Amino acid sequence: MADFHSGAIPGLTSPGCNATAVSPSSAALANTSRALWIGGPTVGALVVDMAGAPGIAGTTSITFVIAAAGTLLPIRVIKVCTGTTCAAIVNIF
Repeated sequence: MADFHSGAIPGLTSPGCNATAVSPSSAALANTSRALWIGGPTVGALVVDMAGAPGIAGTTSITFVIAAAGTLLPIRVIKVCTGTTCAAIVNIF
């Protein structure tokens, strides 16, 4: 199948091209996310370190209290932290 967009340079508004399963950890993700998919099966807390903005030192940690199964969160994340209780998380980048 032809990919007519293979030569395009992806930007932050472009759809993700890769995805990996994520487990809560104290380690940073291998790739900063464009979005996180919460697969389920139930609601839970999602604790993340946000990517922040260029020129701002450090990161911003946040807890999404009710992250429901089947939710796509368009957030730039560098870490899914321990304390996360939702399951089947996918990093889309």
